[in-house]
Amino acid sequence: MNTFFWRSAYKILTTFCLLGLTAASIRVNNNQDVELKIGIVQRFGATPTAKLQLTPTQGDRLQLKWTVGNQPQTLVTANPLQLETVMETLPQPKIQEVVVLGDFRTFETAKDSSRNWRCQGIKVEIAQPERWQVWAKRDVYSTPLVRRLLLQSIQASG
Repeated sequence: MNTFFWRSAYKILTTFCLLGLTAASIRVNNNQDVELKIGIVQRFGATPTAKLQLTPTQGDRLQLKWTVGNQPQTLVTANPLQLETVMETLPQPKIQEVVVLGDFRTFETAKDSSRNWRCQGIKVEIAQPERWQVWAKRDVYSTPLVRRLLLQSIQASG
């Protein structure tokens, strides 16, 4: 079930947040479109029956952009769109390891902590798997050996 959930959450996050769900919204006086980039509600997909409806304002349209493989996809519509979760099992279990440098109740405290780590020369990212966390940047500290060396250097410096 846990693998099941994370696969679904990963697909939704990747498809709609990281790859640029956009909505063309209100028109300004000179009839130019205004593009708003929006993220999907946090924790959408936490339940298998979760649904989210996006409705354009009267006279406007929604433009969605995403990528499948390396192929960009676009959909423009004046009709409401309903997003639903699709549960899939992973073909193989996938182990992911991150170095958690701090666990925080608010984004602001996580951001402050991330500044402190950056000042020490450590590349970080802010994540929210449950609570706000500061992680060693996954694409920089991408191998187990590099992560262990980072931990050892942090422990040695106190």
